Amino acid sequence: MIENEYGQQFNEANKLMDKFWVSEVTVNAEGKPTILRRIEINDPFHNQDFHNSIRMYSAAYKKARYRIEYIISESNKMKKSLENYLGKIPVTIEQK
Repeated sequence: MIENEYGQQFNEANKLMDKFWVSEVTVNAEGKPTILRRIEINDPFHNQDFHNSIRMYSAAYKKARYRIEYIISESNKMKKSLENYLGKIPVTIEQK
């Protein structure tokens, strides 16, 4: 649901952020190659693409978090309602 709802926003933010990712291949002490990824921006405070990508990520995460919190809240209400309903049903125990 989250991916369907906010996937486009994440994709657009990723496209903007891809400009800043730098990958390096290094070899560790055991001789095993490792790919390191880092963000490299010459002037992050004045780079509009960087700011826009951060804004897009932030907005999408906030909306997704709100949606998830709402679903949890409504699920808890339903759970309480079901527990109350089930608590009112008389239970009979048969003895043999």
